[in-house]
Amino acid sequence: MPRVRSLRSPRRAVPLVRAAVSASSPINDPVHWRDRAEEMRSLADGIHDLVAKTRILRIAEDYERLAERAVARLRESNAADVAAMSRAGK
Repeated sequence: MPRVRSLRSPRRAVPLVRAAVSASSPINDPVHWRDRAEEMRSLADGIHDLVAKTRILRIAEDYERLAERAVARLRESNAADVAAMSRAGK
């Protein structure tokens, strides 16, 4: 079950839901994908072959897209959790 906390703003409390990310499956962890992208960019820095460098940078871009998709999934999941809490009167 996700942990829930609230962020207090001067106007109102905003619920924040932390999605439980499995340590064995990083698919929903945007940090994992961004770290992989950074590893690829670092690797590309040391490569002089233009074709290889281009392919590795393309892989880095793909990892960034996976990170964006993971963020979107987490937002959707969190929105559903917040809506469920609202319906339950919490």
